[in-house]
Amino acid sequence: MEPKSTPFALRGFVTGAPVAQVCAMAWARIWWSFSVYALLRERATLVSRLALAASVFLVYLRPSWLFWSALLLVLARPHPPTLHDSRPVGRGRVVVGLIGLAVFVVCFTPEPIMISWADFLQAWREVL
Repeated sequence: MEPKSTPFALRGFVTGAPVAQVCAMAWARIWWSFSVYALLRERATLVSRLALAASVFLVYLRPSWLFWSALLLVLARPHPPTLHDSRPVGRGRVVVGLIGLAVFVVCFTPEPIMISWADFLQAWREVL
């Protein structure tokens, strides 16, 4: 027996997939910021500032990074100290953090939406 695809199921997939991706990005950001703070402690602020600088540089290349740069500007805050900041992180947790870094590097997409500045500005002129 072959599974049937209905228009309702297709509509659920088309609208549900982007929502799931946005939720996954939010969770990945939270997980990544916790991991960076756990591994680097005080130097995590430097990593946050470097990420913001990289995002602003990517805006120069593609306008699709405007949203993410604005989001970083709004949400980038110093991490408050935790109860156990003085304790060292165990070797197993460092390995998990490095695996997470490797996954981030492999999965990073510098051009998530292909749009040039000329197309972006032309679209805004048509809207205005």
